[in-house]
Amino acid sequence: MKVMIFDTYKKTKNLSSQAGMTLPEVLVSSAVGSIVMVILLVTMVFISKAAYGLGNYYEIEKISREAVNQMSREVRSAIALGTIAPDRIELITTNGTQVTYYFDNESKQLKRSDPTKTTTVLDDCESFEFKFYQAAVTDGTYDHFEASTASDCKMIKAIWVISKEIAGSKLNSKRTLSALIGIRNKR
Repeated sequence: MKVMIFDTYKKTKNLSSQAGMTLPEVLVSSAVGSIVMVILLVTMVFISKAAYGLGNYYEIEKISREAVNQMSREVRSAIALGTIAPDRIELITTNGTQVTYYFDNESKQLKRSDPTKTTTVLDDCESFEFKFYQAAVTDGTYDHFEASTASDCKMIKAIWVISKEIAGSKLNSKRTLSALIGIRNKR
């Protein structure tokens, strides 16, 4: 009969193979992780600024479109022009009311004034200018002859520069816009 004796004592492996990461490994992995986190943070900031800038452009276009729609409705239906100047235009509407659009350089706003009230049409305008043209076009081009008096004027061009601030700076949110509006009912 043979008796077998089993060794119940387990041999332990070398302690260094069971230990955690060494200090240099921890430092290198922390540095790599930090660099990756900084790159992700910078990318997120850049993407959020770009998205906010696009939203700002949309807002500028929307506000400008609403202002042009309001102004062109009244200019087209005007029966006469009063005073014309690069920063001001006076219209006589079909019901005889005098409506004035003017640029307030102090507040950087385009304003609309009638006998009952004054309202702001556009905010944040860096500049605004009216140009006045006759109906005839220049030979060989689509340019119009400039009108020197209100009686000669059949077309009005509005040109403005509008900007909105992004996070405290005027970062890529400045637009130059224009609209050419014909006076239909002028007598």
